[in-house]
Amino acid sequence: MPNRAHPLLATYAAHFSQSFTELAPGVWSAVGFAKANVHIIEGQTGLVVIDSTDSINAAQAVLAQVRKVTQKPVRTLIYTHGHRDYIGGASVFADESTQIIAATGFQPEIAAQNSATNQPTASAARARRTRRIVGADLPKEDQIFAGSGYAKSSRGARGMGYLPPTRTVDTDGAFLEDDGLRLELHSAPGKSADHIVVWHPQARTLFCGGSYYAAFPNLAAIRGSGARDFEVWARSLDRLIAFEAEVLAPGHTKPVVGTDTIQGVLGDYRDAIRHIILATVEGLNSGRSVDDLAQSIALPQALASKPHLQEVYGRVDWAVRAYAQSALGWFDGNPTNLARLSPKDEATRMIALAGGPNAVLLAAEEADDPQWSMELCDRLIATGHHVAEARGLKHACLRILGESEQNAIARNYYLSCALEMDV
Repeated sequence: MPNRAHPLLATYAAHFSQSFTELAPGVWSAVGFAKANVHIIEGQTGLVVIDSTDSINAAQAVLAQVRKVTQKPVRTLIYTHGHRDYIGGASVFADESTQIIAATGFQPEIAAQNSATNQPTASAARARRTRRIVGADLPKEDQIFAGSGYAKSSRGARGMGYLPPTRTVDTDGAFLEDDGLRLELHSAPGKSADHIVVWHPQARTLFCGGSYYAAFPNLAAIRGSGARDFEVWARSLDRLIAFEAEVLAPGHTKPVVGTDTIQGVLGDYRDAIRHIILATVEGLNSGRSVDDLAQSIALPQALASKPHLQEVYGRVDWAVRAYAQSALGWFDGNPTNLARLSPKDEATRMIALAGGPNAVLLAAEEADDPQWSMELCDRLIATGHHVAEARGLKHACLRILGESEQNAIARNYYLSCALEMDV
């Protein structure tokens, strides 16, 4: 953990310490080998593997641990959803005899990115943002986890092990009954539309994929994907609570043990999401701006104080902005914003009003608020005034913001952008 990181991130890092743990007889969980966890269930003659990490290298490290406790072949691989950190190491676990199961409507990110299309996409912009949020290019002294797992935990052959499903199932309570096991697959959309959970009634263990992890949920991924469906996610959490599981095995962070504890964390998660919905809707209906709501809405203290709702992955203000846009679109209701000035034009007029470029540069240098200093620097850069000085000052502000930021994604983004300014 870098010495300059926010202390909350050091605490949160414990969720990603590498471990291979038996959760129940014949049920193991591999945490910290990659951004996403892998779970293994032993049948009479073979294994069921739930998710596969994002890379061949990480999957091989997990399989090496599995082989210390059993030599049985992998008969079934289940994808809880199609995000690339869950599906990229499949070839390590599966061969031609392995059935690979996913939900009907499965949406693999890897296949979508690799497929030919005649439609224009923003894939280059999304890839650039993704590298920033995971800190892919940061030097070792700045490397940290990417909110849901260590940023560098699965370097090598990322995505190259993906295999398409051999079987898709309607997951409204589908059963997988084979090899002495009876598992249930249930639809649980929210993090993604194709998301499922796996219920192992004999072990009272619920494998919940990305439906829960021990941080405020990343309801609005700033890498460029659309906002998650907040209410759908909350309703899925209601379904998870109804299982009354004794062990909760998530796709990110450590497993949770104990029915009362599990009921509590899932209920808190649901309540936090619904609080964002209700507070945002109430604010919009009263005529308040999205910027105002993003600055003012917070979780109630009873939720904000919970360790599993700290804003180290998702952020409340990002969630508020995302929900507002999904509810009303990009326009905030203020007629001034129907046809705003271009950034360069606005900056030119603002600089003139402030007394000229020298005055703005001085204000940026003397500001004790790095955010305000950066905003002034952006105006100077946009108009071509004092560009070298403004870039140097912005670089310093990005470092200050990154090193003080408790959100791992925001931290990586600030520091990555500072690094890019060095190039």
